[in-house]
Amino acid sequence: MLSTGDLRNILQLADKQDTVSAVCQGFMGNGISGEGLLVFNDSSITDIASLMKYKGDINDKTEIELLTDITSILIGACLKGISEQLNIGLRQGHPVVLGSHRRVTDLINTSPRWKNTLAIEFNYKIENHEINCDLLLLFTEDTVKVLNKIVSSLKDQP
Repeated sequence: MLSTGDLRNILQLADKQDTVSAVCQGFMGNGISGEGLLVFNDSSITDIASLMKYKGDINDKTEIELLTDITSILIGACLKGISEQLNIGLRQGHPVVLGSHRRVTDLINTSPRWKNTLAIEFNYKIENHEINCDLLLLFTEDTVKVLNKIVSSLKDQP
């Protein structure tokens, strides 16, 4: 559990001189809600295009499409695994690009406005591609109570 101030501090510590692109995608279901925040190193975009089998020139519009497509895939896969393990259904919203080619500290003001959040971090490195990104799953504080009940009921099953 982190306060949003702690989350901002973590993001500031991760800030380097490199620029990044960030995409968020909300999710909800069965009393659980939150957002996935995916932060890509800007050098990843050409490899993302290759991975997604995109053949054309990369401009601002296609970059946004590639980022939202891969975000939906990566967050969707993660949420699917969580859904299956907890035997619940989660629905995803549409991905939203928070910014591209910006420093992490420039994106901090767009982070969730919750008082506390349960944060789970995943680091993705895709083999044979220069794709390196961090996924933060941010659950609302009300969700923690629901998650605790679901996990308790699963532990009580034979």
